[in-house]
Amino acid sequence: MMQRKRETARWIFSKELKDTTVVEETKEGEGRPYIITPLGTRIKRILLCGSVTSRNVEENMTRLTVADPTGSFYLSIFQSEYTPEVKASADTLENNSMVLVYGRINPFKTNEGALYFSVNPEMIIRADSGALNYWSIRTAHLTRRKIYAIREAKKNGAGDIENLVKLGYSRDEAESAINSLKHYGNYNVEAFLEALSMAEKSLVSGGKNAEVRDYILGIIAENSSDGKGCRYEDIVEAASKKDIDQSTVDEVLNILGSDGEIFEVSLKRYKVI
Repeated sequence: MMQRKRETARWIFSKELKDTTVVEETKEGEGRPYIITPLGTRIKRILLCGSVTSRNVEENMTRLTVADPTGSFYLSIFQSEYTPEVKASADTLENNSMVLVYGRINPFKTNEGALYFSVNPEMIIRADSGALNYWSIRTAHLTRRKIYAIREAKKNGAGDIENLVKLGYSRDEAESAINSLKHYGNYNVEAFLEALSMAEKSLVSGGKNAEVRDYILGIIAENSSDGKGCRYEDIVEAASKKDIDQSTVDEVLNILGSDGEIFEVSLKRYKVI
């Protein structure tokens, strides 16, 4: 018997899940439906990371609230003969524990028609601040690229998958942008971008990171005099000589952009304002 390929787990912030209103219809026997988020992400499973802010342990079910930089995920962990270790792990957690969770999204509607989502973990492990920062930085980068693709898709002549791919977006990012326009034409992506920028600012603080910020800003200023903008690859290469890793570069570029100190002349080319 051929095994079905397990769905890819997407890295998304809680805000993207919370703002979702589209659940695809399924036929009997097809299992849980896909959801389509406001940023066009089509998913059944996610990978999340955050801090436990509340917990309720019962014999057959444990409920957890896990906060990320944009809000909260709500987890329901059932006692199962197939994965007893998942509930056992959840039951050992305390408030403020950091966790990494892989799980399925469970949509449900109230009697009043309101749509909510919980996550049913298939894996839950303790994490540390390094893991949380890495997850947050990478998720912010992926989220920002989806928002930029949506912006491009709204422009005349750019609103199809092939045009977006030609501009440098992945096919997945392009398909997500088209999904967003199709299902959430009036969604305020700029408000999402603002919330994302606030979350990113909370991740970069302290003297060392201020020095990194100034150094990267200097690289861009020195290499964008031709008007074409400083290439992302050149920034990463220069930063590596100072032992600044690529994830930190991505984080600082996002914050410099949200603070209005740089702008993207074209995809992955930056210039100081």
